[in-house]
Amino acid sequence: MTVQQTSLFAYEYVRQSLGQRQRTVLEVIRNFPGCDNLFIAEKLRLPINSVTPRVKELREKGKVRPAGQVRNVQTGRLTMRWEVV
Repeated sequence: MTVQQTSLFAYEYVRQSLGQRQRTVLEVIRNFPGCDNLFIAEKLRLPINSVTPRVKELREKGKVRPAGQVRNVQTGRLTMRWEVV
């Protein structure tokens, strides 16, 4: 039994597809390279604890990568900045 090439592509697409919240977070990072999780949360009007896990998932899927650290002026803490791969 052979598998059609289009079936393999469809399977791979579904396997790697992103959820709606992941796509939304990814879009913010794409539009604002170097943003941090707090910026994303503010832009989307979401709690930071809704954004942080989505960024982690995007990192694990290889969609975003660290773009350095910056001290957040609001919190005084070092935060990771993100960019799309």
